[in-house]
Amino acid sequence: MDRKFTTDRKFTTETNIYYSNGQIISNCNTILFINQGTAIVNIDGVKLSYAQSYSIDGNENEVNVKNYQFFFTINTPEDIPQLVIVKKIFLDDVRENYADGRKPDKSNC
Repeated sequence: MDRKFTTDRKFTTETNIYYSNGQIISNCNTILFINQGTAIVNIDGVKLSYAQSYSIDGNENEVNVKNYQFFFTINTPEDIPQLVIVKKIFLDDVRENYADGRKPDKSNC
């Protein structure tokens, strides 16, 4: 199916907060990682200290399909793990070439 892209595409944002090690499937145009905890968080080799962020932005009409793994380094009992992840998701995306063969799901794509 050929679909013409326009500059008036609609999108939403999805925000999740994580307190333990895990992974996230991006399936989005832009993804932003923000360390709001006091523990260091490692996202696929990128280390973030408190209040640091890491953004991966797609070009127009691109969809990032990477699975990102993250883990916290707890050095003291006072270290608090808290990672905020914000994704920019197009609402009208009809492509079927998502990671692992998943088809678009309006709840996360």
